[in-house]
Amino acid sequence: MVADGVSFYDHLRFYIDNISHGVYPLWDPLWSCGSPNEFFLRRIGPFNPLLLLIVIPYKLGLSYWAAFASFITFYYFLGMFGFYKLALEVLKDKKSALLAFVLLAFSSLGTRVFDSYIMMFMTPTIWFFYFLFVFGRSAQKYALA
Repeated sequence: MVADGVSFYDHLRFYIDNISHGVYPLWDPLWSCGSPNEFFLRRIGPFNPLLLLIVIPYKLGLSYWAAFASFITFYYFLGMFGFYKLALEVLKDKKSALLAFVLLAFSSLGTRVFDSYIMMFMTPTIWFFYFLFVFGRSAQKYALA
């Protein structure tokens, strides 16, 4: 954990702790002697229901760091799977889609998983474009699910 990763981890932990107790944290009294929390919440994506997956291993006895690390790793691979599906949808060739997946998986993005909040908006963006392409191909209700 370096650079933005430390503050990202702190803000996410503060958010998850408050949400798990039924409180939406608008003010963080621990950051800079108290500050509004909205800026940090926008970086996290506070309405993402997958964030609550951090609570499950934490309540089962894992340390918060282990719960966070397992979640962010899962979230990274969820984004990579979405990218493969998007590449398959756009390129219409499994080999090319696999090559695109491998190029992204071994790019510098994988090194940014624990030191940046980029994963929190990259994964939903990939899935958004995947569903946009699928819905554009066949405008049916099932394409949105």
